[in-house]
Amino acid sequence: MVQNMQKRTFLAIIAILAVVVISALTFNHKGYEKKQLYVFLPSASNPFWIEVRKGVEAAAKDYSKKFDVRILTAGDMDAANQVEQLQTVLERGKVAAIVLGVANNRAPAPIIAQYNAQNIPVVMIDTDLDKTAAKESGAKWNAFIGSDNRFGGKLAATTMIKALATVTEPKVLLIKGSYVHQSAIDRAEGFVEGAGGQLQVIEREGEWSRQRAMELTAGVMARDKVDGIFASNDDMALGAIAALENAGIPKDKRPIVIGFDATSAGKQAISQGDMYASIGQQAGEMGRAGATSAMKLAQGETLKENKILIPVSVVSKENIR
Repeated sequence: MVQNMQKRTFLAIIAILAVVVISALTFNHKGYEKKQLYVFLPSASNPFWIEVRKGVEAAAKDYSKKFDVRILTAGDMDAANQVEQLQTVLERGKVAAIVLGVANNRAPAPIIAQYNAQNIPVVMIDTDLDKTAAKESGAKWNAFIGSDNRFGGKLAATTMIKALATVTEPKVLLIKGSYVHQSAIDRAEGFVEGAGGQLQVIEREGEWSRQRAMELTAGVMARDKVDGIFASNDDMALGAIAALENAGIPKDKRPIVIGFDATSAGKQAISQGDMYASIGQQAGEMGRAGATSAMKLAQGETLKENKILIPVSVVSKENIR
């Protein structure tokens, strides 16, 4: 009997403590309810989005007295799951603003239009909404934070051309991202434009997947000789490198590999001589700027710029940090 009473008392204390903790997270030091910022990211495992998340978390600390920042990830680029998350959050209410990195740039347009109808600020990062889908649904963003992906693709091409300057009629494998991401389209088109007929380009879609990139690289290398490989993200570049390793090709005989994002894993591959270079995005800064812009909009502030393109640059063994 006494033990049961003690157990009930203990559980009651735990429940009270839980309420206190939740209150502390939801209310600031003056007792006012914090505004709710939701950040939707398309992947929890992709190195680029991990860096974006770190930037969001840094911004959340800066605004911790006024905002409760909640980060939701959509499995592994699961567009349907992300739309469901957006719908659920909207239905719950009390949303001050959202930041969205899309799993698919067409699927969320109708639900974004519903956020617009409720005057909830929407900040897009990395990839814009598909223009046709946005027009059909009336969806709009309040701010966009990204990179100049087309320029990044051109930069990869000019870097490849310089690296293969002594090769006659160089042939290059272009591993593209997913066709439902504007960033993938822009990088690929920028690379082809930058190649300007100086490179023979073989195009394949790698769907942002290391495994897929490894498989298609192995397939191409079995039938053809290529002098260079440009992958639209570092993860796919690492997949291509794995295929070259599996084929037993010595480093000095391999095609030059250039990636995109300059992730930690990509930089390590550059340091080890496996990757020639990567086009560096400031993923962390993208996340920080996106979250900061959303919180400013939620407080009624006017942004100096509603479209920010963060510079990209070539990261190689000579300048790696």
